[in-house]
Amino acid sequence: MLQVVVFLVFGVLIGIITGLIPGFHPNLIATLVVGYAFFSPLHLSVLLVAAGVTNTFVNFIPAVYLGAPSASTALSVLPGHKLLLEGRGREAIRLTVVGGLVSVFVVTALLPLLFIGLEGMYVVLQRFMPFLLVSVVAYMVWKDRRIDSIFFFLLAGLLGYIVLEHNFIGTMHDLFPLLAGLFGIPMLIHSYRKNPDIPLEDRSVEHIGRREVLREGSLGSLAGIFVGLLPGIGSAQATYIVREAIKEESERGFMLAVGGVNTSNILVSIVAVYLIGRGRSGIAVSIQNLIQNITFNEVVVLVLTGLISAGMAAGSAIYLAKRSLRIFRKMDYRKICVCVVLFILSITLVLTGIRGLSVALVGSSIGLSCLLSGSRRSYLMGSILLPVVLFFL
Repeated sequence: MLQVVVFLVFGVLIGIITGLIPGFHPNLIATLVVGYAFFSPLHLSVLLVAAGVTNTFVNFIPAVYLGAPSASTALSVLPGHKLLLEGRGREAIRLTVVGGLVSVFVVTALLPLLFIGLEGMYVVLQRFMPFLLVSVVAYMVWKDRRIDSIFFFLLAGLLGYIVLEHNFIGTMHDLFPLLAGLFGIPMLIHSYRKNPDIPLEDRSVEHIGRREVLREGSLGSLAGIFVGLLPGIGSAQATYIVREAIKEESERGFMLAVGGVNTSNILVSIVAVYLIGRGRSGIAVSIQNLIQNITFNEVVVLVLTGLISAGMAAGSAIYLAKRSLRIFRKMDYRKICVCVVLFILSITLVLTGIRGLSVALVGSSIGLSCLLSGSRRSYLMGSILLPVVLFFL
């Protein structure tokens, strides 16, 4: 029991570090853990769950303060920055934390129903899976009315098809250079060019109404559950759906909703590994690789780990939001970007060789072109969506 607690605490610390460093995701830690596992699979899984859940709370800090989103927080940057420019950056982060906590309560309340009906629901969804996935993308394209969106979706999809279906890299770490290239590296290069200016002072926070919290937080939670069921649909797509569902132009409401998406997604993906035998997140896939035949007791331990980590992460995010503004202003953000890019490329070369490095570089060119064009980065999830659709068809 003591060992579980130690790995949980260590996981929370890893989640905080990966959340604060732009482009550094727990999926990288998961890749290293699976590749070089020296401890008990359950203990390592506890570490990964704690790191993943914590990251979903903390990673909004650089997204709001620096404009440096991960793939899952990309759509939150505009509303978050608007609040930041109004001197309400801490409020924006607090809203995402509250939304994440609401999602924890919602998912916990729905756990009995998920255990009873998730497997049957997935069997039904499987029959219509390709049509559901195509419908989500088609709706996004129709709403945006941008031809280049289709181009970037297909381009990323072709790269993903070559890497995933034709086993181009030939290692167990195929996803890392693909997603790092499409999302992580372009964001860092773009942020380097942007050289963000952070306000000197933040004089938030406003009162958050209970009704607003329950409505928007629950909406984000349900969107996260949706992500946990459908392969290839990421948090960016779920965030887009949430944004469409909130008809009023409310930055506060949107930040509440988007805060719940990632947290509920990772919690549901853990349950999905046990119930349907499918990992719907990088953390869940890594757990699946560590624990070949996961048991009910192990799922309970991992879910409890997620709930406890969420409480610790929420407190940490609130504290860090207060302290980090002054720290971020003193740091040379451009040097951070360069160091993280070099780190990602080095890890890519070590884990996947020259082929993986070439995939990361090609993906970076696609991702950066998408950023510079002003098209939504969520279309780059075509790298996973297109191969999945073709598989089901």
